[in-house]
Amino acid sequence: MTFCPHCGREIFDNSVFCKYCGQKVVPADAPEEYQVVDEPAAEKETYEPSEPQKHNLVFSIVGLALAVVVPLAGLIMSIIGKKKAKANADGQPLKGKNKIADILSTVGIPVSIVNMVIWAIAIAWVVFWCVIAAILAAGGAAREMGHSVQAVFQAVANLIH
Repeated sequence: MTFCPHCGREIFDNSVFCKYCGQKVVPADAPEEYQVVDEPAAEKETYEPSEPQKHNLVFSIVGLALAVVVPLAGLIMSIIGKKKAKANADGQPLKGKNKIADILSTVGIPVSIVNMVIWAIAIAWVVFWCVIAAILAAGGAAREMGHSVQAVFQAVANLIH
């Protein structure tokens, strides 16, 4: 591995262009006609990877928002946002929009998990009371027919076993 003479990031030895800054990179042992001539500072173009950063920030914001309403979707979006933030940083410390996206995703993941647990408990609670209501309704119908509630519970117990 070698380093780009323009941005200083690590690149492959046989690279012709730097994948980070886009500048042409020529090995030191290349013939003179292939050597890079430095441009004046005013003419150099800067490389700003703003578009990918925008997308990972969107994934992170949507992930955190969905974490409350639709926890599974929020969890998926937060994980995608976190991976995109890490991928856009290219091993460098996170900063700017990548840092914000990472923080939002880090918050979105546990919020999603907690809300999934809360939703599961709420659904189990509703199902439990629906079953109780059905049993009591069956008991009421059985009592009208001259049977006791105990007979209904015994019939349910026999079905389970």
